[in-house]
Amino acid sequence: MISLKDFFLYFSICVSLPSFILYILEVWTIICDKSLHNPFYTLFCVRAFFGLVYVFDSYYGFRIPNLFPYWFSANPFPEWTLSLFIFMTNCSLLGDNLGTVCVMLNRLTAIAWPLKHELIWNKIILIVCLVCFALPLNGIGSLTIRFSYLIQRDEKNESIVSIDVVETKQDGRLNFYIQLSTIESIFFLIAFIIINLMTIFAYKKRLNSQTGVVIAHGNKSNDKIERKLMFFALLTSFGQMLIAIIVICIYAASIWNMISFKPSFLLPWASQSFRIKLIRTILPEKLHKSIIGSIKQSTKIIKNQTTIKVLPANSIKIK
Repeated sequence: MISLKDFFLYFSICVSLPSFILYILEVWTIICDKSLHNPFYTLFCVRAFFGLVYVFDSYYGFRIPNLFPYWFSANPFPEWTLSLFIFMTNCSLLGDNLGTVCVMLNRLTAIAWPLKHELIWNKIILIVCLVCFALPLNGIGSLTIRFSYLIQRDEKNESIVSIDVVETKQDGRLNFYIQLSTIESIFFLIAFIIINLMTIFAYKKRLNSQTGVVIAHGNKSNDKIERKLMFFALLTSFGQMLIAIIVICIYAASIWNMISFKPSFLLPWASQSFRIKLIRTILPEKLHKSIIGSIKQSTKIIKNQTTIKVLPANSIKIK
């Protein structure tokens, strides 16, 4: 009978692998399409990079040893790879948190200051990316800690129950980095909540300022995209908040991963133009032309059914 730990292990693999592949395709689409070279998609790539690193790290540090315990016990990885495993885990977690905060701030400024938004981010995007990659290096000292594998066996039949990474000397250095990750998670959890509330407040304020005016198709379409991208940022931050809570509670950190809580389909859902570009990247030309044609045709039908009325705000009577 399969254990609960093995069930969660297999389940997380089923969840993470499709998202892992889709994230790679999304990043490749952004890199190849020059029209997507803007601050928002740059921040998306930064966050996706750390998420992909975390998944790769979890496979060689935890999943492979527990999926093939008998083979691994006979052919263990070198000691230096264990130190790299701990460092990459802490580094990717902090980098992903920073990337998520920047994506949320990008959406907040897009709603609060739509006219100055692009100008602001075009000036600071390089500095923001450098910060996202530089700050996670604060845990580089963990590379000097020696680790080993702890193989737990069943006393009755000597079968391998689990394989975990533990500190060799037990001198407390690992606890320092665990406490540091916990403090960082508390900080980001508070930051996510504050930015989410500010984004919702800014969005409601923007809606109130547009009361009584039904805008034309182009502006209405742009507003719909902005609204979906805002929901993309909110849903992503919600998944990040769950990860922060897990780190704070020190619960199941080696079983789950960041991609499990932040599905990669959110961005294609939020942006139709990106969805079309992604389809072109994945599918052959003959196949993607028919799919894209049907998407555009359905969009035209919806637009043709929409009536446009422009009403001055002062003509609305409040009863």
